[in-house]
Amino acid sequence: MDWKLNQVCVVVKDIDEAIEYYASVFGIGPFRKWEGPLEWAEVHGKPCELSLKVAMGRLGDIAFELIQAEPGNNIYWEFFQKHGEGLHHLGFYVDDPEAEMAQLKEKGVEVLQRGGTQRGGFIYMDSTCVGGAILELIKRR
Repeated sequence: MDWKLNQVCVVVKDIDEAIEYYASVFGIGPFRKWEGPLEWAEVHGKPCELSLKVAMGRLGDIAFELIQAEPGNNIYWEFFQKHGEGLHHLGFYVDDPEAEMAQLKEKGVEVLQRGGTQRGGFIYMDSTCVGGAILELIKRR
């Protein structure tokens, strides 16, 4: 595995409130916001429509990602309903997310959610059995 930690993600209730908090208290930022639908998505192996509210800021060499939990069939809302706001996942750049996913599936790690746009894609792997955090595989650019 040649993985590089790229991001830390926190699921929040209100993205604008969270941006203000993390910028003013911790000096993280500036944040860039993006909102919109993904071109394709699957949750628990089933196709779904997924629209996101995301903000990305810099924390040194790491992207600090905020995702607003929106009601619906997605793992951010599932997490928010169960835990409230909090650390959701660690994102890793990998050369071949599909190959990494296949290797992890052989070891019994399940896919929670996948999706993408023309700019790239992601795969969330269920690593919550130890440590409670999800791992995200992101195509290395």
